[in-house]
Parts: sequence; structure tokens; C-alpha cells
Amino acid sequence: MDKQKISIVTSFYNVEKYVRSTISSVLEQTYKNFEYVVTDDFSTDRTKEILLDVIKETNDNRLRYVDIPSKKYAFWNPQKLASSDADIIVTHDSDDYLLPYALECINHYYNIFDPDIFGMTFSAMKYKDTFPLYDDQMAKLSDNFIEVQYISKIDN
Repeated sequence: MDKQKISIVTSFYNVEKYVRSTISSVLEQTYKNFEYVVTDDFSTDRTKEILLDVIKETNDNRLRYVDIPSKKYAFWNPQKLASSDADIIVTHDSDDYLLPYALECINHYYNIFDPDIFGMTFSAMKYKDTFPLYDDQMAKLSDNFIEVQYISKIDN
């Protein structure tokens, strides 16, 4: 099975309490052929400062920060932030935890269906009010998690 290069793009806005867990959830993926592009969407809290600190602390060459020219730029233009050699672009919400096998699943389904448009839901934050996402609880969450795929093949 081909290992597609995946570019994950996350724009952070006033979510200083989620920055570390969101970035960790992406960097701890079982799938390794990816880059992670993060940006700050003109936050008024400490989000940008924490983002830059995390990048220095992790020293992971897959993680890079990009300054954006205007608010919501990353939301409307993730393809402009991704590497030109990315096969798949994934947008990831800044307050969500990406389950460890999410990119494996994306690569798997992409290789099977070869779609032009592809979407999957991997959000675990719907549980955030029920319990905090600690490592010992992730197993319980993963056991009860249902993935949803949206796949479309556009014939040209």
C-alpha cells in the first residue's frame, strides 16, 4: 500500500488551553509520512506564544509555523499552506484531539478508493465535557469510537 504524503493544517484561534494536546495528538500518529502546518488566526490570548514555544520544545521537522496574511486564511486556503508535494491535505480543528491511527485510516481509504474528494470525521472532543482526555482514558474512548468516511469519486 502506498504511503501518501499527508499535510495537516490547523489554524489556532484563542485556544491556548488546547494547543499542546492538539499538537501532541498529531505528532503522536502511528502514520509517519506527514507534515504538520500550524498557524495563529490573530488570537487575542497566548495561543501564538504557546504555539511557538511548542515548536521550539518539540524540535520536530514535521511541524512548522506559518504566518498568515489575514484572518480565516488557513480555513479558506489550506492548500496554499501545505507543501507542494503533499498528496492529501487534512484540516484539523484546533480544539480537537486526533486519534493515534487517524492518518493510517486516511491513507488506507485513500489508497483503496482513489477519490477526488475525501473526508473523515475523527473528532474526539465531543467527549471533552464528559471527561478530560488523559492517556489512560484514551483507550476507553478509542474502544467506543466510530469513524465516519465521506468518499466521492468525481468523473472528469
